[in-house]
Amino acid sequence: MLNFIFIYYFGLIGAIYATLITYFIRFVMYDFFAKKLFNKYKISLRYYFYYLLFTFLIFLILGYIHVDLQFISKVFIYILLICFCLLFFYFNLNATNKIKLKFLIVKKFQG
Repeated sequence: MLNFIFIYYFGLIGAIYATLITYFIRFVMYDFFAKKLFNKYKISLRYYFYYLLFTFLIFLILGYIHVDLQFISKVFIYILLICFCLLFFYFNLNATNKIKLKFLIVKKFQG
């Protein structure tokens, strides 16, 4: 429903805002039910803020990326976005999961 409203008033940027709002609501609902059903999942409000900022920036960049850029520039920006996504999720891992991830990556490249 947000897409119908926002696209009518804001165009392509409205679709970005509608998707951002929907994804954030979905994330909060998933976290709420995960905490209710499984007590071990604890996500801080700081992570919510980072997630909201992260998704806002991603959708905003993707919305403006198709304006007047050449193909090679778009590919370069997509690669930067993928690197940014990986860094975002890596820095939000706890220390134990970072060690496990490093071990899995090293193991994958060694054999």
